[in-house]
Amino acid sequence: MTVNNLFLADKSSMIQVTDAVHAKGSFIYAQIVAMGRTADTEDLPEGVDVVSSGNVASPPGSFGGLETPRPLTVEEVDEYAELFAQAARNAVVAGFDGIEVHGANGACVLARIG
Repeated sequence: MTVNNLFLADKSSMIQVTDAVHAKGSFIYAQIVAMGRTADTEDLPEGVDVVSSGNVASPPGSFGGLETPRPLTVEEVDEYAELFAQAARNAVVAGFDGIEVHGANGACVLARIG
């Protein structure tokens, strides 16, 4: 499930998934990530920039694309923090048992998540 799914107003499909997992006696966690410099432009909608905390591209041979990211503005960092927080709230409403903010391999982790 991609982070985009956690922004949907209609969480019914996610609730069906979490209910099915819980019915089997297990747990389910949501992983929230902003791909940052590891984003591949082929996977992004047209017109969406590769953005990160700085303008350092992923090293050749590493995970992700090789495009130099556009550094986020202060306003965009604040927006991303709110998007992460909203995704986490939506995951709780949808019945996830926990939330992981993924920050490995060059993903863009934000210090202002509140």
